[in-house]
Amino acid sequence: MDYYSLYNFLKGCLISNYARLDYSGLIKYTQIQNIVYLGLLVMAIFGCLSCSESSRDRDWPHYLGGQDRNHFTTLDQITPDNVDQLKMVWEYQTGDSGQMQSNPLIIDGLLFSTTATNEVICLNARNGKLKWHFAASNKKSTMVNRGVAYWAHHRDRRIFTTYNDSLYALDFDTGKRIEDFGIRGAVSLKTGLGEDMETKYVASRTPGTIFEDLIIMPTVVSEGEGGAPGYIQAFDVRTGDVRWV
Repeated sequence: MDYYSLYNFLKGCLISNYARLDYSGLIKYTQIQNIVYLGLLVMAIFGCLSCSESSRDRDWPHYLGGQDRNHFTTLDQITPDNVDQLKMVWEYQTGDSGQMQSNPLIIDGLLFSTTATNEVICLNARNGKLKWHFAASNKKSTMVNRGVAYWAHHRDRRIFTTYNDSLYALDFDTGKRIEDFGIRGAVSLKTGLGEDMETKYVASRTPGTIFEDLIIMPTVVSEGEGGAPGYIQAFDVRTGDVRWV
């Protein structure tokens, strides 16, 4: 089913007074008693993980569903005839509040998402139990963060996230920093932008695009005079080195 068609039904049938699905297909949560709830709305989008489809069909390993960002899934369990019968089976409380625009990834029965304060959570998608949690800093950030990126080669599996002007590589299974990526698991998004960047504003709100062994990063820079250049940078997923700008 086309993601947008599914959206039209979900909007009227599923979304409670604390969540809504906007035109871009992003899940946005508003503050309810200072707690943000991450419910199993994902079940409605990605289908039941116990179904018989192959892992390739039931996973959602890229931001917005694929490298082409087309919001499309081949799953067909949810139809116009049964969408009103969907029921929430679990919910997860992130413990923070603010705007949440993350498009979660589903990989091998795990859900990966960023929270309203730019922390990363990995949940068991069947029951909502927390597997691991990552916070780059004790300081809470309220900058919009739309999710994470995933890369794998054999047993080496990594989750990539950003916080302020840094890109982090996390172990898929534990959420710990991969120490040999950049400096203790992080690289600066200013690395390939030239000299005198220390005081310039550079950040990223959208997950990078994985291509082979590269992660290609979008950035946000100041639009005022003297702002950092908005160059596109490709980082090596293993080392964190800038491969091209």
